[in-house]
Amino acid sequence: MKIRADLHVHSCLSPCGSLRLSPREIARRARAAGLDAIALTDHNTALQVPAVARCCRDEGLICVPGIEAHTSEEIHVLCFFDHEATALAFGKEVYDRLPPVVCVPEKMGDQVAANEAGEIVETVERFLANATGWTLTELVERVNALGGLAAPAHVDRPSSGLLGRLGFVPPLPFPVLEVSPRYDRERDPEGLAPTYRLIAGSDAHEPEDIGRVSEAIEVAERSARGILDALRRGVATPS
Repeated sequence: MKIRADLHVHSCLSPCGSLRLSPREIARRARAAGLDAIALTDHNTALQVPAVARCCRDEGLICVPGIEAHTSEEIHVLCFFDHEATALAFGKEVYDRLPPVVCVPEKMGDQVAANEAGEIVETVERFLANATGWTLTELVERVNALGGLAAPAHVDRPSSGLLGRLGFVPPLPFPVLEVSPRYDRERDPEGLAPTYRLIAGSDAHEPEDIGRVSEAIEVAERSARGILDALRRGVATPS
């Protein structure tokens, strides 16, 4: 079966994410956009995954548990898992590797977790948009060891993309690379498509962004596991 998924969505927990991105609002916007699935990928944390996943289930949607982790090279990597518990455990490891810089909301943005009713239940102290102590190689190895899938995010972006930071794609086990919406996948100026499956997500930081960019994915199973298995087989296509 074919599903439509936005595999890069932030919540109010990301310091750059709108406070309007509550779990319920994310799920409602995804359903209104005609999506079947989203991946929640907050910066360096998975704390908001359970509430978003519950709201997605209420709307008949799949929620892929994820994290947008930052490596020591300042490369952003989408880390996808098929179980919430695995994402939460990995998120704790990521958080513990962040420098002990306290987030000042007035300067750095709010970092709040909300429940299904939109009520703030937790404020995260350590600034989530910093780089961890993990190198790219170490991060990918850890994600793979946990049965997840690591996909470098918006690789063509100069500031935090793989190509912008390193200038090349290292020989690591990447079945998928995420490109930014502006990347011309048909022309493929960086010559990525012959080697990697390219995907794109909205990188939503406002409710209105959800679903503006998505992938049509042929899955054998309508679940997070089905989506990850499909991505590993390289069957994602732009929609």
